[in-house]
Amino acid sequence: MAKHAAHTEDNQSTEILGGYSGGYTYPDGSTYGAPAGSQAAKEKAQAAPYSRNNVANYTTLSSVYTQRLQKKRRNKRIAAVVSAVLIALVLIGGAGLLFVNKADSNLGYADTSYAKSVFDQLAKQEAEHLFYMLLIGSDTESIDGKPVNRSRSDVLILARVDTEKQQVTLVSIPRDTPWKQDNGQYTKINEAYHAGGAPAAVAAVEQVSGIRANHVAEINLGQLADFIDSIGGLDFEVPIDTHFYNRETGEKFDIDAGQQHLDGRSALAVVRMRKDYEGNQDAGRQSTIREIVTALYKQVTSRPTTELPSTVLAAAECVDTDLSSLQILSVLSSLGSNATFYNVSAPSAGDLDPGCGTWLCYSNPDGWERLMGMVKAGEDPSSISYAEDAVYYPSTGEPVS
Repeated sequence: MAKHAAHTEDNQSTEILGGYSGGYTYPDGSTYGAPAGSQAAKEKAQAAPYSRNNVANYTTLSSVYTQRLQKKRRNKRIAAVVSAVLIALVLIGGAGLLFVNKADSNLGYADTSYAKSVFDQLAKQEAEHLFYMLLIGSDTESIDGKPVNRSRSDVLILARVDTEKQQVTLVSIPRDTPWKQDNGQYTKINEAYHAGGAPAAVAAVEQVSGIRANHVAEINLGQLADFIDSIGGLDFEVPIDTHFYNRETGEKFDIDAGQQHLDGRSALAVVRMRKDYEGNQDAGRQSTIREIVTALYKQVTSRPTTELPSTVLAAAECVDTDLSSLQILSVLSSLGSNATFYNVSAPSAGDLDPGCGTWLCYSNPDGWERLMGMVKAGEDPSSISYAEDAVYYPSTGEPVS
């Protein structure tokens, strides 16, 4: 008790006599505190203005200090991962350059005129750490790199990516969301990709959400199965018993609900299955797709850092995007395997539209505004409800009773 009292009464003398910062030298020669100039002493000195003893400033300044330390540690971790990836590429020498060239070639668009239309439609990224990316899933067929028989977008997800906060928000755009065409007629938003590819899809999503994507990724769902096989399959909690018949291949899938290890074809069956969901079938399917995207991301980023380049190379076989391979590696490294994922669906309630005779989601401007306000603020929008919103038939603008 006396020892602590002596330390409290004359802190300055203890620093001089004992050579310890914030420490004390006892009569028997033992010490209390950290050596002056040590890392621990420096950290203590940095923390002093924000300690509980500084009552006036504690509430606001301690949180600032904590945030600085967290950011410093996060930056060190990100830098370490990025360095490891770059070192791996350097170590393999010419093979590293070959990787970059091959990955970028596969990721990029073979049709240069189409590529230009994609780049022209994307918005400039305002912040280095924050961007929006449109994920488009389809079964588009290509010949010599040029898309033919472009299908509708089975999957349309607007992703908000914040690498600084290590946070990703996935917003499903229901396929029946009303899209107003240039001729003033309404149809399903998944028709936009069929009509004009990624540029049209980016513009359509901006029309309903108010957000123009900074980046885009077109994912061929058929080839996605091969990528999942290349990483050893996917561990996934299947939400319901799944029964799916692939009319193109004749394959039949019966997958039990619960934790499953899925090969590529089985994972694709879970992605495509709709009829087994009760109620709003597409909403149930879109929720499962977001969960699969999350699970796939976490499985990929949990692989050894040295395997990331080869994983990106394998993914490039089923993805077309404006991002380069090194940009993708940087984003993956910055987010890390423990990134926080928020998942939500845009308004999906709907009915047969009396103006166009097509089943469409209702027009819900208030719901969209509330949703995107939460997304842009980086909040978790998963608990949002549209039940009390005023909704309208898109074609006529008449309220839904």
